[in-house]
Amino acid sequence: MDLHMKEFDGTTFGMSVQASDPAFRRMKKNAFSGKVVPHGWHHERTARCVHAADVAAVMGPCGWLVSEGRYMETIRWGSDGVEHYIIYEKELKMTNQKYEITDIAHEKYPFLHRIRALRDIGPTVKAGDLGGFVEHEGNLSFESADDESWIAHDAIAANAACVEGGSLLRDRAVVCGEAHVRGGAVLLDDARVEDYAIIDGARVELWAKVSAHALVSACPADRFPIISGESVVHGIVSGNVLVTGGGGGLGR
Repeated sequence: MDLHMKEFDGTTFGMSVQASDPAFRRMKKNAFSGKVVPHGWHHERTARCVHAADVAAVMGPCGWLVSEGRYMETIRWGSDGVEHYIIYEKELKMTNQKYEITDIAHEKYPFLHRIRALRDIGPTVKAGDLGGFVEHEGNLSFESADDESWIAHDAIAANAACVEGGSLLRDRAVVCGEAHVRGGAVLLDDARVEDYAIIDGARVELWAKVSAHALVSACPADRFPIISGESVVHGIVSGNVLVTGGGGGLGR
């Protein structure tokens, strides 16, 4: 596996590692989505990130370029060419005490792994329970002790997608791309949320699909939309609305 790194001054650095190397696998598993200000920029952007300590471990004897010199800004690997920003921290911000990512890989998508609860989460998830599949810790929030968000059964959160705020993915639901599920939202059955879509306090079920820059939100909090059937949503749906079948909207 070829690694390509870029220093803050634009100088590039390359090396090769075995794809099976434990340090490389750990770096990939711990990758996350975060806010960064790239060198030469004046505003934040959302990007894929890796921890400097993980990069240093992968680089072996050359790891001082990261751990001590702090010269490297980004790293990429493989054929997809996605640049990951190297996050330099004196200490990791927070240890995940909510769940762990196991070695149980998805049969069809081996880059996804099942999660296991490290503590009781809400009224139904007990410590030791297995959950659904994630690509990295950034897919399911763990920072707040009060956050009961969870991914259950064979549900999937992947890419730069994030599930947080007491939300639930269950059955075979999928959230991917840079989608955001929050506010106690529920995705179940074979629902799919992708691209840059946001689900805020709503319910998406059956074979419904929410994509593009869609926003599906409760307004007020006790009046929430249900996206059901084989609906496909690309726009804004808010309030006490049922969208079903081929996409027709009916008040509830």
